[in-house]
Amino acid sequence: MKKTAVLFVLCLLPALVAGGEKPGCGNIGKLVSRMTLEQKARLLVGALGSDEGMSHKVRGAAGYTFPIDSLGIPSINLADGPVGVRISPEQSDRFSYTIDAAGVPVKRASGDVAGSGSAPSYSSFCTCFPSTTALAATWNKGIARIEGEAIGAEAAAYGVDIVLTPGINIMRNPLCGRNFEYFSEDPYLSGKMASEMIQGIQSEGVGTSLKHFVANNQQTGKLYNDARISQRALREIYLKGFEICVKEAAPWTVMGSYNKIGGKYTQTNPELLKTILRDEWGYEGLVITDWYKTRETVGQINGGTYLLMPGEKLQYEEIIAGVKDGSITMEALDGAVENVLSLIVKTLSYNGWEYKGSPDLEAHARLAREVAAEGMVLLKNDGGLLPLDGTPEVALFGATAYKSIAGGTGSSNVNKPYITDIVTGMENAGYEVNGDLKDIYTKYAAFQDALLERDPNSTAWELLSYNRVWLPEMDLRGAEKVIDRAAKECDVAVVVLGRISREESDRRLDGDFNLSAEERFMIESVSEKFHAAGKKVIVVMNVCGVMEMASWRDKADAILMAWFPGQECGTAVADVLGGKSDPSGRLPMTFPMKYEDVPSSRNYPYVGQKSGKNFDFTNYEEDIWIGYRYFDTTGKAVAYPFGFGLSYTEFTFTNPTVKYKKGKWIASVDVVNTGKYAGKEVVQMYVSAPPADVARPAAELKDFGKTRRLQPGESQTLQFEFSDYDIAYFDSAESRWVADKGVYRLSFGASSRDIKALVNFTVKKSREWKVNDVLRPVEKVNVMDIGKESGDLKYYDASGFKILGKVYSDSLPMYSRIPDFLKQSTRDAVWRLGQNSAGIAVRFRTDSPVISARWESSFFNNLPHMSPLGVRGLDLYCRTDSGWRFVGSARPSLLGRENECRIAGNMDEQEREYMLYLPLYDGVDSLEIGIEPSASIGMPELQSPSESHPVVFYGTSILQGACASRPGMAGTNIIGRELDMEVINLGFSGNAFLDYETARMMADVDASVYVLDFVPNASAEMILEKTEKFVQILRDSHPEVPLVFVEDPAFPHSAFDNAIAEEIAKKNEALRTVFAGLERGGMKNVYIVGGESLLPDSDATADGVHSTDAGFMRYADVLLPLLKKCINQNYKNI
Repeated sequence: MKKTAVLFVLCLLPALVAGGEKPGCGNIGKLVSRMTLEQKARLLVGALGSDEGMSHKVRGAAGYTFPIDSLGIPSINLADGPVGVRISPEQSDRFSYTIDAAGVPVKRASGDVAGSGSAPSYSSFCTCFPSTTALAATWNKGIARIEGEAIGAEAAAYGVDIVLTPGINIMRNPLCGRNFEYFSEDPYLSGKMASEMIQGIQSEGVGTSLKHFVANNQQTGKLYNDARISQRALREIYLKGFEICVKEAAPWTVMGSYNKIGGKYTQTNPELLKTILRDEWGYEGLVITDWYKTRETVGQINGGTYLLMPGEKLQYEEIIAGVKDGSITMEALDGAVENVLSLIVKTLSYNGWEYKGSPDLEAHARLAREVAAEGMVLLKNDGGLLPLDGTPEVALFGATAYKSIAGGTGSSNVNKPYITDIVTGMENAGYEVNGDLKDIYTKYAAFQDALLERDPNSTAWELLSYNRVWLPEMDLRGAEKVIDRAAKECDVAVVVLGRISREESDRRLDGDFNLSAEERFMIESVSEKFHAAGKKVIVVMNVCGVMEMASWRDKADAILMAWFPGQECGTAVADVLGGKSDPSGRLPMTFPMKYEDVPSSRNYPYVGQKSGKNFDFTNYEEDIWIGYRYFDTTGKAVAYPFGFGLSYTEFTFTNPTVKYKKGKWIASVDVVNTGKYAGKEVVQMYVSAPPADVARPAAELKDFGKTRRLQPGESQTLQFEFSDYDIAYFDSAESRWVADKGVYRLSFGASSRDIKALVNFTVKKSREWKVNDVLRPVEKVNVMDIGKESGDLKYYDASGFKILGKVYSDSLPMYSRIPDFLKQSTRDAVWRLGQNSAGIAVRFRTDSPVISARWESSFFNNLPHMSPLGVRGLDLYCRTDSGWRFVGSARPSLLGRENECRIAGNMDEQEREYMLYLPLYDGVDSLEIGIEPSASIGMPELQSPSESHPVVFYGTSILQGACASRPGMAGTNIIGRELDMEVINLGFSGNAFLDYETARMMADVDASVYVLDFVPNASAEMILEKTEKFVQILRDSHPEVPLVFVEDPAFPHSAFDNAIAEEIAKKNEALRTVFAGLERGGMKNVYIVGGESLLPDSDATADGVHSTDAGFMRYADVLLPLLKKCINQNYKNI
């Protein structure tokens, strides 16, 4: 349970309350010598303020230090502020606010809070800037500095001493609920942007708090989690951004994280807070705690944490007791007190702050609008759709368009004066928004507001922040006429996707990282209707961060990533769509094809987890291979690479140079605008190291820059700077940084995978920098071997190739037979079996002499009567002149869900067409195909098997493939190869109960034949009752498509078991009765296959029921002549 702190005011001894002399920087030591033990202890523990202190009241501040009035030591205040200062804008007659452990405002009666006299009479609204991620996406150091100055100016105007920002934890995993508050997956981009923000804020006389030190990379279990990280990954990835900020910007405070590192809580860890932070990096500021979760007080003081916030009486008592029992030395205590006083004497409160008027909120709003637009990333722009010409009538879809998301919850929830929703921004820009849609969505928003209302007594400003309702997407299923009408009336569709993210929770996969069913339907339906009308579709993503996009991005003509754009959300979106602002944002992280591609997905908690691995501890097995370092080194397919972003214009990079001067490398490149529009370009400078014994990323970002707004034909030279230390790697065995001698490659890119200019430079002599051997994980982490990940082979995501055997070719999950969007309408048992990949195959071509596969099974299923190869393995076939020929199988692991197997080798290097069958009785979460690095791989060129009119099978476990020895020997797969046609296998083990929802799914296929082989599972009564309606569903959509019914076979044991024989006869008779009725009713193209012909050999089953390979070959031999006849007849009709 999260514990609410007991906030208190300690009464000082009467002798100390008389006014004292204010301490100065030069007499801090003298002042400390005058302080009593109680005063020293009290200074290190936070409080809400003092009625008699020299400090002033700041409504909604996160906390205060305690004043010692007799010595002239005031209370100072600390306020949240990742994207703007978070304080309460107006006094409430009923309530004031404190912040709980989850970062959530808690209302308290006004009289419950101590403060220095009356609260301010002026309002103190603050500007809500775009999310930290959006700021990072600008890749603009200058604008980060300017935003920092604006935040600092607002803090100074309202008397805020310390703003608790920036957060620079690494985006290790896209599900981290706090990623929106962080910069990037890359420590260099994070460190450089944060450093500029810190310097901007502190230039206004206001302090910052660099957080969360270190490895706060998950919200689930963050209060207790031991982040077990190799020393190399810790130094190169997780500490590097903090190192940059400390050395370049000197933040006034550093905030410790909640988690453990090296087996100790960070706030009590002297190796982290003293050895690295102070001794190695030279930090002289103050280390403070995060709020509310207390640690061992003595350990914190001895470990290097000197200000305990927000403060509890017990902590004060423990400090005194620690000094008295010797567990805290007086020297340690005095050092901590001096550190706190050194901060206090720099603050506004100490230097007699007075309110002199509000900050320039109008100017800051213009800046917020500029930052928002500059951080937006154009991900797609087919045919130059954007910028929009003129002011067309817009069909604006998506609930978030009408109630947009300025920022995330928790400490980023700035109390802003307003939020410009996207609909308002577009109307203000002159766009005519379709009135019918606006009316529908406005009513929906009002309904959801009433339904999800958090507090009926909320003030207007609370409804913009703490109590704002985020709208779930409206379900448009059944409202196709509305979409049709909009497609006829409007010029273009804009679909807005929304995602909130919360400080107190991680994200989920379903409906968060992945689209919800409502969102998928909206995108697909709008796209279909508008494209049919010859009109375009734009998707605007008002979201927190990374989402799965590979499955739906082709539906849109243009995609704009708007992030959380702050209070000027709608205005900035309209600026970019209309071309008032050129989209110059670039992704600060990699977008994977799917979540499972992210290495840390193997070691990340799930929402709701309460204990165990990834909660109590997390093994960072991916090591340094975060984001593009992993994807670009292994060559794994991504949806969008790190640094990606389109522009309305085009740029070329020329004249790359690099030279060594005064201990630094100085590089430069010329950027020319060769397009038609004015715009800014980001230049990303990557360094690739020479070959070495230690594995290093293919390239690493080492600097970046952004041009001014260049007119067409205009150019600018950008200059970059780095040192040998910047390009070094960390050698854990020797506790040293190493820059090897050799030839390095300097790449200037528009993304990590779009390199525009290259130049080499030579480090003539190896260099090293020894550091302390500290922060070893408590247990050795089994880190990823990148050589095995990329191996001697290069792996490609199979989802990028042709996928056969699915009803909906682009549906998710990628390798499942029943898609996510049908889950609610499908019987649970059928749904679960539909996640098995029976009959699904991947088509590709390659000239590689070696082919390997690496895949993750969904369930690790094992069947007692079927081989693991058939259950969970893969089968590879090659197209030859005589048809499809078996090449080899990929045997699954017997130990778990992760599998890797070399299928074929030593082949001639000639291009061939292949088909890879997937498991029959398990699912596939991810699949990669490995080939020789020098070989090529791509989509098939031959239309084989034919995909135009698949053969659709519906049936039982036998049809699904039990008990084939391997996937390729399932009856439907044999038939597909013989016909050279795509086959869809809808066999559901033990569940062929004529479910109508399955019939409706089958009816969505433009089939050549439907084969209905359900009798082994259905009862005679079910056959008589349900078959006719099941068939009618198919015929309503496809009146002429042949239907082939298959009787129950004469299973071997029916020759001995009279009850079984009687049941088979009864069910077959029921099927024949239905069949005769269909014929009498005039139904054409219906056929029936007798069961006696299917299993004449009693040894053709594995267990008396399920077929062996011989049984499946017999099944195919019986059905093929009839199927060929049906197909030929149907093609004539088609």
